Amino acid sequence: MLRYLTIFLLFGGNVSVSVAQSILKNISGNQINRNLIEIQWTTKAGNTCSDLRIERSFNAEPFTEVYRFNGICGIADAEQFYSHFDTIQYNGNYAYRINENSGTYSDTIQLQAFTDALEIVIYPNPANAFFSLRSNTNTKTFRIYMLSNDGKFVINAMNIYADEKIPIGALAAGHYTLFVEEKDRRSILLLVKN
Repeated sequence: MLRYLTIFLLFGGNVSVSVAQSILKNISGNQINRNLIEIQWTTKAGNTCSDLRIERSFNAEPFTEVYRFNGICGIADAEQFYSHFDTIQYNGNYAYRINENSGTYSDTIQLQAFTDALEIVIYPNPANAFFSLRSNTNTKTFRIYMLSNDGKFVINAMNIYADEKIPIGALAAGHYTLFVEEKDRRSILLLVKN
């Protein structure tokens, strides 16, 4: 039985859905800059030897294969995490699914992508005491918020200037998701705190 769950997502967001009766545990997608969408998926422990194919649809056109990968033949001891970067050229609605080569499809995720996206660089990254932001625009200030791995807001600030030092010395070491907004555009980044 084929199941489809469609989730709409504006640029800069991220979506993850669970997949039932499948070797896949989940699939997620995120536009990471103006020309790349990252698709991530996790396979369950066990035999994942099947060819799996990422398929894409643009603006409701038929799905076509964009990437093929092999699972682990034999028995995988643990879940396996995979990632693929898909190059995009146009603003529009991108839908992705994984074809498990047995007529079984993952849930479908949809991303509304913008090729004129806000591009932000975090430096230094990894960081110890502070980090700063640099942008591809002439914007003077940004709104930022940062989440810890357990989903807690650790920073929520407006009017952050480009190249301003943002203190993080009191945060625990780990990975943090940073959301940077400028007017109607947003970028999502990963910051590593040492």
